[in-house]
Amino acid sequence: MSPQIEKQISIKNSSEDQMVFRRWRLGFFIFYGAACMLLGGLAVTVDRAATLTSATTRDNPAIASVGSIRRPH
Repeated sequence: MSPQIEKQISIKNSSEDQMVFRRWRLGFFIFYGAACMLLGGLAVTVDRAATLTSATTRDNPAIASVGSIRRPH
């Protein structure tokens, strides 16, 4: 083969490799971005449920102190 043809082949392979890498990188960020968002949403949901549960129990010191300050009318 002539050097010009080899250069064209190497440029073609290089551009194909770049395109494959860009697709892989996009898929990587989409997949792991979605996984992180789901895990983050799950963590927020679990934390919210635990916060609501702890806030409604009578053992919570904040609620107990407010209850003792109130005076019956």
